[in-house]
Amino acid sequence: GELDATWVPIDQLHLNAGVSYTDSRIEGTFYNYTVLSTYANLGGESLPQTPKLMENADAEYDFSVSDGLTAFAGAHLT
Repeated sequence: GELDATWVPIDQLHLNAGVSYTDSRIEGTFYNYTVLSTYANLGGESLPQTPKLMENADAEYDFSVSDGLTAFAGAHLT
């Protein structure tokens, strides 16, 4: 599941945050090599390199450079 939220405390500032939860499992019978180089049935195991919980946040500030031209500065955190 995922949850995202956006907050705009003032017109030029946008704050975003998100979180996702993944409970991955290999269904059925699936033979492959493990991290220890042994051949094994990985059925029922979690998918490799798949975190259960991931979070992210970012901020963006818009500002006027001249008439009709807007720029922004921002940052993203994962």
